[in-house]
Amino acid sequence: MWRTFGLLLIVAACGRPSAPPEDGPAAIAERLRGHPEGAALLERAPGHRVVFAQEAGITPDGTVRLVRDRPIPESAARYGHLLHHLVHGSPFDDEEVGDCAGRLATARTREREAFALEDRLRASFGLAPLPAAALEARISAYQARCR
Repeated sequence: MWRTFGLLLIVAACGRPSAPPEDGPAAIAERLRGHPEGAALLERAPGHRVVFAQEAGITPDGTVRLVRDRPIPESAARYGHLLHHLVHGSPFDDEEVGDCAGRLATARTREREAFALEDRLRASFGLAPLPAAALEARISAYQARCR
């Protein structure tokens, strides 16, 4: 019994994605659906799963991870950003082989599009745009992985 309890504590401490509250994903999706671009993305990405986790992102199986305890408008804008990647392709694939400069150019284009979408969604939800440095920080992270 204690061994099982200890394992549960370890899993909880590691930030493994948890099941979202019943109204969380529905409320976030509903907010996103209220924007024409958001509605189009939701329609183009049927059947994906949404979970709350420590970090936003997309898992290899296409599960969208959102950060828990963020306001619904902020989560909806990030959800749109992540759905853009789900629909239009991952910005950077570590398994991809080839020219690092070419992979980074693709990443920059896809991230620019996703960040621009997220800012349009944020504006329509009454939020300030993301800091300009956010895009460059993301690209810098891809550069570090490409070396």
